[in-house]
Amino acid sequence: MDVLASLDRILIKQKKELLEVVSSFETNNQYEIREPNGRPFLTAQEDTSCCSRQFCGKDRPFVINIFDYQGVPQIRITREYKLNCCCQGCSCCSCCKDRIQVECPVDRCVGFVTQECAFCNISYGVFDAQHEYLFHIKGPRYCMCTCPCSDKVFSLQTPDRSTEVGQLKKVWGGLLTEMMTDADSFELLVPAQMPVDQKAVLLGAAFLVDFMFFEDNAGKSKDDFHSS
Repeated sequence: MDVLASLDRILIKQKKELLEVVSSFETNNQYEIREPNGRPFLTAQEDTSCCSRQFCGKDRPFVINIFDYQGVPQIRITREYKLNCCCQGCSCCSCCKDRIQVECPVDRCVGFVTQECAFCNISYGVFDAQHEYLFHIKGPRYCMCTCPCSDKVFSLQTPDRSTEVGQLKKVWGGLLTEMMTDADSFELLVPAQMPVDQKAVLLGAAFLVDFMFFEDNAGKSKDDFHSS
């Protein structure tokens, strides 16, 4: 985790799965977490049941385990099943809100990311283990048409929403990748001096955003912003 402690730019790259490219069979997602120069230093693997992947789609509960390159577990991200309330922008009840818990190391909770009701505005609260509000994440407007061939920017802000302190970007991967696979790329920009625990929670936020808005059970174009 020493590498994570020093970084102000973290890349998250989902691996392409051949089975998903040629069929609609959903496999466990796998990712590499990379330094700005592209060198991977962590790997992430989804751990869910086959039935939940095929039948619950992007609403499925998941556990994502993050390992160093010696195979030692470093971070665990957990999401419970949520109800699909019409669309992701309309989760006004607690049973419809997405929420993850982040442990770093495993069995030591360091924080939570919780979807907030904001109607057309995509919004999350980032909390530490004591439920103190750390950051607000403001995403693109869900009910506005956006160019499909562009990055999607989620602004990381202070709790009072007055100052941007970082960004989470879903990076446009090119037409072929976006249309034929669900292999997504994210970029997390944060202050280098941010505590490792907070960086770990924000990594969890990236995976939550990926599942909520960019995951598709058919392995095809899955950007929910396109259908708004």
